[in-house]
Amino acid sequence: MLYKRLPLSVRERIGRGLIAGLHARQRKEARLVEKTITIGGATIPYADSERGTETILLLHGFAGDRTNFYAIAKYLSRSYRVLIPDLPPFGEALPHDSPATVEAQSEIVTQFLDALELQRVHLLGNSMGGHVAAFAAWKLKKDRVASLALLCPSGVDMPQLSRGGKMIEDGKIVFAMRTTEDLARFYTLLFKRVPRGISLVEDAIIAREGPRAALIERWFGDYYAQWNKLEPALASIDVPTFILWGDEDGIIDRSCLPIFQQIPRSRAVVLQGVGHLPMMEAPHETALHYRSFLQDVQRTSLQP
Repeated sequence: MLYKRLPLSVRERIGRGLIAGLHARQRKEARLVEKTITIGGATIPYADSERGTETILLLHGFAGDRTNFYAIAKYLSRSYRVLIPDLPPFGEALPHDSPATVEAQSEIVTQFLDALELQRVHLLGNSMGGHVAAFAAWKLKKDRVASLALLCPSGVDMPQLSRGGKMIEDGKIVFAMRTTEDLARFYTLLFKRVPRGISLVEDAIIAREGPRAALIERWFGDYYAQWNKLEPALASIDVPTFILWGDEDGIIDRSCLPIFQQIPRSRAVVLQGVGHLPMMEAPHETALHYRSFLQDVQRTSLQP
């Protein structure tokens, strides 16, 4: 491929430009405004659609960031205010020595809601963000959480280990990427269909991710110690809950779904041919299911 013959620095610059261009277009389509807030010493960048009588707070997964939800945001921001923060220590949130624990991130979520004077929101989380969202829904007062949505959530032991789970058991932290080979392996765990054009941006991604690979491994140690601590709380989560799983999830096996269905007021959908990031791989289909759920929640809340 002729592209690979270009100097590495040129490929990195091209990749950064392509990624920035994609995110700028997605923000424009969703009418997202980039903002920053300081909470308890943490600086948190977030995207805000600024419109809507009801608010959805979207929480990304381990080693992810707010851009993970840009593709789906345009399908939600037409009817709801959409808020997407970077959860410390990930993304552009600072400081990077913030603890990567569910308790710490749940507290950040509470402080974020308080700082923006939001009394009641819909919580949606993917992967670790689902763990954080469920934990927050369990800890927060019931009247502050209108509903809960979990996309391929973590937080419980996998009855059947995923491909990524087996690698982690063997000591390979798949989230830490030092080479393009690491990236390629990771993306086959995240996606059933790896995004087109990834070869054009892989050098830029590794230039960003490689230097922080050791941090990712340390943060994963913090988080993995709590990986399976959510299950005892599930039966006590008393809000309408939507669970969606990709049947090709290579990070968290969908055999976890029956465990999450212990949440009393839950419904579940499994998407065929979709991996660990349904909001990126199948944003329209994911949004259709989620909006249908939200409409049912609203109809139920209006009943006498």
